[in-house]
Amino acid sequence: MNLPDFARRKLVVFGTCLSSLLGVVAPAQAAEQVVFAYGALSRTLPVRAIETYAREGKITPELSSYAGLLNSGQLEQVRSALNAVAPSEVANVVAVAQFLYTPEGEAFLARAGEVVRTGPKRSGALAIRGALIRAAADPEGITLVNFLRYFPTPRVYIDVRQGVEVAQRIQRLLQRTRQVVSQASAPSGDGAGLDFSQLPDLQKPGPFLVDRYVLEDLVDASRNNRPLPTDLYLPRWVTLAANPAADPPSPLLVISHGLGEDRTSFRYLAVHLASYGYTVAVLEHPGSSSQRIADLLAGQVTAVVDPQEFIDRPKDVSFVLDELSRRAQTDPQLRGRIRSERVGIFGHSFGGYTALALAGAELELASLQAACANRPDPSLNPSVVLQCRAASLSGDRLNLSDPRVQGVVVANPVTSLIFGRRGMAQVKVPVMVVSGTNDTVAPALSEQIEPFAALPPPKYLITLTGGTHFSTDDPGAGGVIKLPEAIIGPAPELARQYVSALSVAFFNTTVAQDPDFAVYLSSEYAQALSRAPLPLQLNLEAPPLQRSRAEADLSRP
Repeated sequence: MNLPDFARRKLVVFGTCLSSLLGVVAPAQAAEQVVFAYGALSRTLPVRAIETYAREGKITPELSSYAGLLNSGQLEQVRSALNAVAPSEVANVVAVAQFLYTPEGEAFLARAGEVVRTGPKRSGALAIRGALIRAAADPEGITLVNFLRYFPTPRVYIDVRQGVEVAQRIQRLLQRTRQVVSQASAPSGDGAGLDFSQLPDLQKPGPFLVDRYVLEDLVDASRNNRPLPTDLYLPRWVTLAANPAADPPSPLLVISHGLGEDRTSFRYLAVHLASYGYTVAVLEHPGSSSQRIADLLAGQVTAVVDPQEFIDRPKDVSFVLDELSRRAQTDPQLRGRIRSERVGIFGHSFGGYTALALAGAELELASLQAACANRPDPSLNPSVVLQCRAASLSGDRLNLSDPRVQGVVVANPVTSLIFGRRGMAQVKVPVMVVSGTNDTVAPALSEQIEPFAALPPPKYLITLTGGTHFSTDDPGAGGVIKLPEAIIGPAPELARQYVSALSVAFFNTTVAQDPDFAVYLSSEYAQALSRAPLPLQLNLEAPPLQRSRAEADLSRP
């Protein structure tokens, strides 16, 4: 997606941010030394030596003792990292300045300032902000070398112990997650003894052709004319291809995207589900879509997401359901083609929150406010920054459920603070939770596995060992930021196949009420699907979570 016209707002942000920061930080105030401190021990490196190596590949005497610890391949990786340039679509000076003044940017700076300091005991938060903005204004863009060049104090103190402790805690949390998953029992289910190779392969497209119908005119007038553009994917019988209006009505599914995503983010899944006879509505939430991120980077909004979005998202879905029910009676293209009394929802990340809220999970605002007042550490669980945005909502508890929802599939949902165990226990429909053991955005242990234990049955926990927060995203999706392969993780095509097949089985069982598909909701079917390098596991109960106090602290936000 292209960034919108910056126009007047760009000039405002440019003037306020740069005049206040760039004007007071002269180029002569660049960092001259990097001090690596570990407790009472410290080592100092001249910035010019680091810059010389980055630009020329030349190892100066000051670097020689460090370079001797690495082989040639590792040295080249270090040099590549020093010269790596942040993507221009998100690293222009206005975008960087705008983000760093949002609540989410402030949280990032506060944590980063504990590692990158201006003195042995002085947070580097403000200096980091100034260095990043100045580097973004440089024609060469944001690189580590440029960051050091524009750091506004003579010395940059790197608190190695802080950085190592955070990295180790994250690594232990991921290891603990994998350990919990590996210890989970997978009892025989309805698929015991079955040869799934002799049954229909749900990874393959279903028997229906698929039509796409775009609804750009959906606007909720009751909420400040909130626009809700929606793509519909409709199944079409081959024998009735000449007259789609004569097709029998199909059950309805909704896909709710995550923060910074849009209608294209799960297009592959929409097409796959429609090929099995579902009408699939993929709406775009205007307050948390890729356009919202573009608006943020353009200086048109001042936060990644507003607290009201936690209420608006579920209401978006309910409004679209109302409209589709109405248009199924009045729109010639839709008349008689949709059954909207029983609905299923798929949601990813923030969309997972949306689906669970519609399924009956209650927002526990009082406990959320208390938890956020204790300043949870976003380095272990970045999703707490998003969840704590809702702490300013009024009330103790909030229910946004919709009785039409009969089952939900949620991939990498955020749940721990916004719902808690009590809120999750209020869900009254079947739920399938998809998690990845290497999810560092919404960690599996705290955001999916532990909350799963509070859900009433029937429930299904799908775990992708090695999966990340973005394993199931559509590779051809639009958006402002294109994720690198290292962030997406291994074998995303496998993750998409798993989710496609299991979603068909789940919705056929719960929404379409076809008992023949219950055999696919079994550990045996998961084992039949599972392939390296992304092993798959399905559990009907939460894994054992008895832990020491130290281990428990690792998974808490």
